[in-house]
Amino acid sequence: MHEGMRSFRHISAATQPGGSLNPHTRADPSGPMARKERFERLDRFVRTWCTMGMPGTKPFFEALWAVMRLQSLPERLGGAGPNRIQWEFDDAVFKEAAGKDFMLEAIDVLKGVLAFEEVPSSGARDRACGSHLTSCSHLNIKSNPVSTANAARLPKPSPISMVTHSQRARAASDPFLDMPGLSHSLPSASSHSTDVAIPPSAAENAEEGAPPITPHYQDGEQEQELAPLRSDVQAEGADDVHLRIWTTPDLLNQEFLALLTVFPSFITRNSPPRFCVSSHPRAADIEEGEEERGEGEEIRFGTGSMWVSAKQRSDGFKGGWWTRFVLWWRRLFC
Repeated sequence: MHEGMRSFRHISAATQPGGSLNPHTRADPSGPMARKERFERLDRFVRTWCTMGMPGTKPFFEALWAVMRLQSLPERLGGAGPNRIQWEFDDAVFKEAAGKDFMLEAIDVLKGVLAFEEVPSSGARDRACGSHLTSCSHLNIKSNPVSTANAARLPKPSPISMVTHSQRARAASDPFLDMPGLSHSLPSASSHSTDVAIPPSAAENAEEGAPPITPHYQDGEQEQELAPLRSDVQAEGADDVHLRIWTTPDLLNQEFLALLTVFPSFITRNSPPRFCVSSHPRAADIEEGEEERGEGEEIRFGTGSMWVSAKQRSDGFKGGWWTRFVLWWRRLFC
């Protein structure tokens, strides 16, 4: 899988938007020859990979059809209108849908022919970091065997009184001579070379409110359970998520409607959800990132998620007056 993702990123970086078109059509990307080539290449791609016998590619083509359909609709009907749609999904979709051959041709058609623009999504890194921070916190809890609940149940030390019988004669070196109560302070490492185990009777007679005993560990015991470094965890899991944002090409509505006709009926029979229609459209902010989206403005259909970006389409995306009349007539009676 990691080898396939490296191959995907290499091919995607080497493909330029619209760069797979013939040289004589790239000179005029909005001309009739370029539109004809885009239609034929997309039609061949859909007929090859979008069939009833390939259920793995169905979500991808459903989302692609929804993106192009919503891009051709005006804002008042729940479409993107003058703005371009951004579509985010995992890179693994290309490989998992139908293998390497599908991945290579999908990149070529989306980016090289239709001129989709793509950038890695920072949302993948943020979500990955968030999940690793959560896992690190669990690992830190595991590395500390004395939890809060267990600390309450640990025996608390108390002064141990030693009673002697005065009738017995004791030598000066007798270790059982009368002695004052033990101090509450922890013994230093220099005064004790070995750990002293408190008998159960002392734990049963422990006074309330004394600090808990810090357990001792053998050498290497605690080091085996310590959590890994945060940088190591993030680097290890960073390759598991590869979200990418694909921005729709700057094509005319008329061409989008023509491209939509290549999709089969089992893809187009379900109408995609619409974007929220706002009576006060949000003005574009030049300081706003490309991935910024409003609350509730993201929809999911097929593969990934899509939203209306702040990127504007070129002037004249609605076409001439005749094109607008035909589209109005189609929406009214079809």
